[in-house]
Amino acid sequence: MKENNVKLDSLTVNNFLQAYAAESDVASMEKLLEDWEEVATLQLQTVLDMAKAYLRVGSKREARGMLLRAEALNEPASYVELMRLYGEAGKCSEDVYRIWNLYKKIGEQSSEGFLAMLGSLLNLDDTKGAAEMYYKEYECSGLEFDV
Repeated sequence: MKENNVKLDSLTVNNFLQAYAAESDVASMEKLLEDWEEVATLQLQTVLDMAKAYLRVGSKREARGMLLRAEALNEPASYVELMRLYGEAGKCSEDVYRIWNLYKKIGEQSSEGFLAMLGSLLNLDDTKGAAEMYYKEYECSGLEFDV
């Protein structure tokens, strides 16, 4: 496309990246991002999809980089998904706690948020943190597990 002077816009770049991410074609995803990143503004869902693609192929470091990028977009709607994905990326529980603290500031918590937090802490072998979270915050929240 670049060789043929085809001008891409942000929407087209995001669509291509999401398609490559769905197929876990990280090589094409990285090439397109390298060529068009300065022109395109990535959408939150695109960045999250790219992180998931990296996780599917086992590239946890690259996935974590995409998660940090998604976090920088500061979209409260992404906090539950970010907690889950940080748990899968599996470096340290500080990332999960950082997102949890942001999540708590947005107001009303849900069972889904607590489950994401607890599941991620357990994925990261932070059983002590998960137990504390359950007994200190979840039990007092008045929420019940969703079916």
